[in-house]
Amino acid sequence: MATNSSEIQFSGVLNCIVKEGLITEAEAHNIEAQKTKMPLIRYLVNNKHIDAKVVARHVSAEFGVPFFDLSAIDKSILPYSLVSEKLIRQHHALPLFQRGNRLFIALSDPTNIQALDDIKFHTRLNTETILVEEDKLTRAIESFIDAADTSMDDLLDLDLENIILTDGNEQATEEDTSEIDDAPTLKILETEPKRSEDF
Repeated sequence: MATNSSEIQFSGVLNCIVKEGLITEAEAHNIEAQKTKMPLIRYLVNNKHIDAKVVARHVSAEFGVPFFDLSAIDKSILPYSLVSEKLIRQHHALPLFQRGNRLFIALSDPTNIQALDDIKFHTRLNTETILVEEDKLTRAIESFIDAADTSMDDLLDLDLENIILTDGNEQATEEDTSEIDDAPTLKILETEPKRSEDF
């Protein structure tokens, strides 16, 4: 027996965008069949099935989650230190700001409850979703990761001219030389790491 179109149901975000007419039911079935482990909204935006801002606004209204334009905030002031890079990568989420014991998290998918739970456990702060556009969230996360990698490279890439080997014996006094370690002592001069550029 043929299935009535109105009886076809999808779950979560996919049901929302089909109901809003952003994609057809046939397209939704194809998307479900084709997408891998990539989250739905990321898949839709990356594969040009739907515009990031359009889906964000519709999903925001459907799920009652506040929408925010991520390009309107200075990314350098985001409280990155509150959430580990591992969690940011894993959940495709960014901390936006803290207010009291609440931490507001930028997500492109309001059904990503696991991100909120894991970040809450990690930070001991209550977490709330702020919906943002998928493409802008991806760029912000990539910029954060690039800056973090650059900062680490700067820390490790010390100028060898500022590293000298000295004999530990020169620190000894004439009164007591019995505890002097014969092994060379590594001294690092002017090792203040370079600051990564703001992004």
